[in-house]
Amino acid sequence: MVLKNAATGRSKTDLPALYDELGAKIRAQESQGRTQEKYGNFLSPLVESCLPEEVLVAWERSRNHSFTETKESRTLEQLMNFLRQEVKGEEMVYLARTGFASNQSSRRKELHNDHIKQSESTTASALVSLQTPEAEGFIEKANLIMLKGCFNLRGWESNVECKHASNHSGNTSVLGIIWNLDEDTLKCKIDFEILSCETKITKRFILSTVQKFYDPLGMLTPSTLLPKLILQDLWKSHFSWEEELPFTFVDKFSKWLNEMYLLKDVTLPRFMNFNETSELHVFVDACKGAYAACVFVRSEVEGESKVRLIRAKNRVAPLKSLSIPRFELMACCIGARLVNSVIKAIDVSSIKVTLWSDSTVALWWIKEYGDWSVFVANRVKEIRELTGCYSWRHVPGNMNIADLLSRGCTPQQMLNSKWWEGPSWLKENTESWPVSDIICQPKEVDIEKRKNKLVNMNLTEDTPLWYAERVSDYDKMFRIFTWILRFVNNCKLVNGKCKDSELSQSEIEYSEKKLIRLIQSYYLSDAKSSNFIETFLDNEGILRVKTKIINRNDDRSFLYPILLPEKCEFTKLLIRTVHRKNCHAGIHMMQCLLRERYWIIRARKAIKNVLYNCVISKRFKVKSMSSEPTPLSPDRVTDCAPFEIVGIDLAGPLFLKKEGKVWIVLFTCVVYRAIHLELVNSLSSDAFLLALRRFIARRGRPRTIYCDNGTNFRGASNDLSKLKGIKILKETTELLKYFGNLFLLPRLGGEAGGKG
Repeated sequence: MVLKNAATGRSKTDLPALYDELGAKIRAQESQGRTQEKYGNFLSPLVESCLPEEVLVAWERSRNHSFTETKESRTLEQLMNFLRQEVKGEEMVYLARTGFASNQSSRRKELHNDHIKQSESTTASALVSLQTPEAEGFIEKANLIMLKGCFNLRGWESNVECKHASNHSGNTSVLGIIWNLDEDTLKCKIDFEILSCETKITKRFILSTVQKFYDPLGMLTPSTLLPKLILQDLWKSHFSWEEELPFTFVDKFSKWLNEMYLLKDVTLPRFMNFNETSELHVFVDACKGAYAACVFVRSEVEGESKVRLIRAKNRVAPLKSLSIPRFELMACCIGARLVNSVIKAIDVSSIKVTLWSDSTVALWWIKEYGDWSVFVANRVKEIRELTGCYSWRHVPGNMNIADLLSRGCTPQQMLNSKWWEGPSWLKENTESWPVSDIICQPKEVDIEKRKNKLVNMNLTEDTPLWYAERVSDYDKMFRIFTWILRFVNNCKLVNGKCKDSELSQSEIEYSEKKLIRLIQSYYLSDAKSSNFIETFLDNEGILRVKTKIINRNDDRSFLYPILLPEKCEFTKLLIRTVHRKNCHAGIHMMQCLLRERYWIIRARKAIKNVLYNCVISKRFKVKSMSSEPTPLSPDRVTDCAPFEIVGIDLAGPLFLKKEGKVWIVLFTCVVYRAIHLELVNSLSSDAFLLALRRFIARRGRPRTIYCDNGTNFRGASNDLSKLKGIKILKETTELLKYFGNLFLLPRLGGEAGGKG
């Protein structure tokens, strides 16, 4: 498929098409995971076999330049790069020949058409305006530059005698318009034939005739509006292309066409002498049929004011009917665009520009800032951006030269008006120019103001629970509401007996449902309040929630709880009452209790707010006073053997069957908290000393003993302090330290070990 062009011969191979198709196929192979290493060596010689002879020779020459490469090292990628350069070269040659007159797709097609002969030489024309001394140098320089690219630049024409110009007199065609070299004027080419009675006038014929008329400067704009309006009327009437038109259309068009020959002598001077006194004046106007704008230049030459037309433009009004002020604003918009294009064309950086309009409403929109409608605001914004530093002025309608362009006229009327010479008052002094204030009716201006919907309503907020703010009990609120409902029902009675008994249970239940409906209609009227859960209205008009346990055999209120809002006095009273009845339960328990019947939106937050204001609940949450922890004593953190530092305390008494009462002597290691127990029959010092001896015999002699100020302990301490014999001092290497601890230090005495 890639090499299908080879069947027609190498000379007819379409190189750009071959390159495009080959590139598409290669990309398709790569998208499927196939690389060029697999098929490149096979495809390269096939592509070379279908290349034209001159392209193949150039390919071989380019390969020979790369002497470091061998034949086996040449890849398909290198061939594709070479073909890409060849295709670009052909496009550049074609662009130079055709003068950049066609798009890229048409160039490739026309390049290889058989009917184009190689001997044909196409040309490109250009219009260059220079001063006479500069023209000679420009022509010579342009010829030399183009000659370097093997281009023969010829056909120079000038309105003055020049050695490079082949003609400097007579008429010549320049970019579709006729240039009179003798008078240095421009005019439109008009060669219409006078219609005969036998000519069939159709919509196709009118459109074809109008499109033959080429007027880029707009010098004949007033007379060309009539056929445009005729075409618009034909489109409105839905005539077919070949259908013969009625007499009314034929008569209008025939008169216009038969008078067009009168305009073939209308000329404009080509040269415009812009100087420091030059000014641009833009006139805009609109009517129901069209809107137009024209640009004139006013210059002081030898003490005389000269006004000349530069460019004009008109447009047919759209089919959608608009107001006249809107048409005037559209005319101002195309006038702003037109003068900006003229300034860019004449390449004048600083020139005074004045824009004239006979519409006070449009000028008011442009100069005043307001909140206009979208149509007006968009065009006013564009006009201000294009004409920010220019001045807008008002001109009366009978003095506006653009009025002729917007209304249109016959060729004879246009010839008599000589509108291209500008308004007569513009040639006079500025003091005689029209000066008028922009005064318009407020109704005409305000009709285009952006419409803002304002609704003035005296609304009174109906709070269904005004009485809930006056009570703090849930049951009391219901009883108040029930009494209100009974009063309303009693007022509606005519002949019946009013109820004056105590409230019944049925009345309280009815009032509860009635109150819930009022709350839901007031707080949950917006569907967005419950869009995260599925809700429905039951038979009593109460909004309930569909839970996931609806298939459970349980109470209906538990399966379908009532939906309640978060910020509501009813909800707050309900939470407060349930909290008080359940002994000030916590948040989690409150959620479970309320969930049995109600579904409160953001229930945790609502419960938390109520519990935060509960004084009794705050008492349970208050933290007790605590002091800073003190460091342990040196004896508690020293390194020593077990029971080297002990605390002693007594526990009991214990009652035995035979011995009677006994007490426990509790020896506690201060460092490691180990415990040793001994029994004594009495609370005397002797009994304690015997227990101490048994302890020492079993655990070893302690270095330090802590105890309380018991009499038995103090007596033992006194007995031990009297032992000061020389023998004891000689045989004892380390004396026993005996301390009575303070009353508030039970841990040192071992009291904590005897709590059980």
